[in-house]
Amino acid sequence: FNPDLWSIGKNIVFILCIVFLISTFNWLYNTLFGSDLTAQHGFFEFVVITTSVGFIPIVFLLYFIESSLNKSNKTIAENVNNQIQNLPIHPNQKLITILGENKNENLELNLHQLICVKSEGNYVQVFYSLGNDLKKMIIRNSISGIEKQLINFENVYRCHRSYIVNLENVSEVTGNARNFNLLIKDLGFNIPVSRSFPKTILESIV
Repeated sequence: FNPDLWSIGKNIVFILCIVFLISTFNWLYNTLFGSDLTAQHGFFEFVVITTSVGFIPIVFLLYFIESSLNKSNKTIAENVNNQIQNLPIHPNQKLITILGENKNENLELNLHQLICVKSEGNYVQVFYSLGNDLKKMIIRNSISGIEKQLINFENVYRCHRSYIVNLENVSEVTGNARNFNLLIKDLGFNIPVSRSFPKTILESIV
């Protein structure tokens, strides 16, 4: 039930397991209390009948859940995007230093230059801006280790198990039933947002 790994496929399997349990206990109940139904219908038929009866409610429930989540997340994304377009630009000049485990791997830059940090096993890729160019530096350290170094800096959050992002540089937010994605100009890939990541922080971009 980890929200980061939950999917509509897993949800379908979970509901089908519930239907199977209902079928099983329905069959046991009729067997123990001597109902004529068990004489007319075997266990497999109980499963088929229960599934047939529950098919329409199951489909409706799944559609309702996905539609509600999709609408809610898209609304949040649209509200954030409307505000991003009207934000004044105030670069944060606070100096930060990202430390690596090896010598000569330290990176010093202004906070507004930091774009994101991406986990790559025992290393991380630090994406940052230098003038109008996007730069990348590979540093030997874990994403958790970098998170501890940046935890006290405003607008810098670990939004996913593999990503740390500087929300100041987000240019657009997209949302669907499953999750949010953060778009940053010229980065070349979207940054996923964990479903356990507080939506209040996402909305604080505005």
